[in-house]
Amino acid sequence: MPPSPLSSRLAQARRQVRAAPEDLWPGFRPAEVPLLSFDGEETHLTGADPQEAGWHPHPDGGWRWPGRHPALVANTAVTLPGGALAAGILADGLAELDARRLAALLVHEAFHVHQAAYPSPAWEADELDGLTYPRTDPGVLHARAEEAACLAAALAHPADWKAHACHALAWRQARFAALAPEHVRYERRMETREGLAHFVETRFLDEVSRLDGEQDASATPREWAYRSGAALAHLLARVGDKWQAQVLAGTALDEALGARVGVAERPSPREALRGAGTQAAAKTAADLAALEAEFRALPGPRLVLELGEPWPVVGFDPLNLHALPGGALLHRRYLHLRGPGGEVELVGFPALAWGDSPLRAHRLEVAGLPLDLQPGLQGDRWQLGGEGVRVHVAPGTVTPDGRGGWTVCSGCAPECAPGRLC
Repeated sequence: MPPSPLSSRLAQARRQVRAAPEDLWPGFRPAEVPLLSFDGEETHLTGADPQEAGWHPHPDGGWRWPGRHPALVANTAVTLPGGALAAGILADGLAELDARRLAALLVHEAFHVHQAAYPSPAWEADELDGLTYPRTDPGVLHARAEEAACLAAALAHPADWKAHACHALAWRQARFAALAPEHVRYERRMETREGLAHFVETRFLDEVSRLDGEQDASATPREWAYRSGAALAHLLARVGDKWQAQVLAGTALDEALGARVGVAERPSPREALRGAGTQAAAKTAADLAALEAEFRALPGPRLVLELGEPWPVVGFDPLNLHALPGGALLHRRYLHLRGPGGEVELVGFPALAWGDSPLRAHRLEVAGLPLDLQPGLQGDRWQLGGEGVRVHVAPGTVTPDGRGGWTVCSGCAPECAPGRLC
């Protein structure tokens, strides 16, 4: 059987990564990083020999694993059995990308492997601080829109870029004054962790970060940090000195740029962006409401898991995590819980989680499960298993919901009724 178009593009992408230039970042050599990619049918590994059974030689080189390898749950640096790190992508959800864009994404994830090999304070971002970021504050969002417009102007006008950069830093200074210290720290560290990975990715493509005032105003803080961090790095690269060493030592990108170009007085707001903050706040609120409504409307069986004591969250995908207004966290793509004698892992299925902290859940609701999914007992454990679903819990009560789903109360007090928090 001939390879699918996506598999062919992935093969081209891997070859392009092997030929990537070595000046994207000091010491970073994409060609030396193992690559792991899933095309919807099988997982392909190149650049490393597998240390477990189940892999088969691929006729075009490297190794193949039938289906999605269990270690590959997101586009990220993946730790393989045996300890090797690989740049991993789930390309089955990226069918619209051409080979060059797939290669750039692999370079991005390969840079995260490089980061893991060279620890630095620049990489230390607390993902949980992003969940409390004031995403609906019109003043903060307006200042971000102005900053994005100034950064875009700086990137687009090499002759007088420093003046535009100074104005961007002035708007940032005003914005940071309205943020809590942990949110300033989150944004700056995310810019050096993810923003620099995006910088390397765009350098591979011979592009710059794409910024738009109105669109960036309503971006999540994590999404914004990708683009703003890359933009700041592209501007620092115009200076030509050894700014990378300073950043690796812990200096924020905006601080490094400010030390080189200065900070001007904040300019007058752009007429076109005067309502950007209010509009972005309304859009963010509407987007979050739509995400919850989409979750509620998903067809298929549901699993409600109520826990007598909170279970730790040991894995999640920060790119697909949203804090909803009612206090629940929506994990849209990946979630892994592990508790006393039990475990829940979901890949590709959305779940709402409630807990006393983002890393502890006492209630879970999973939606959109396959119709043919059937529960069973293994010893004293209630289990539910299938592609992307792994549930093992000690059941206190199991109550079918009459629609093909279940409410499971695990570790609950005997008097706890189904549907009630234990």
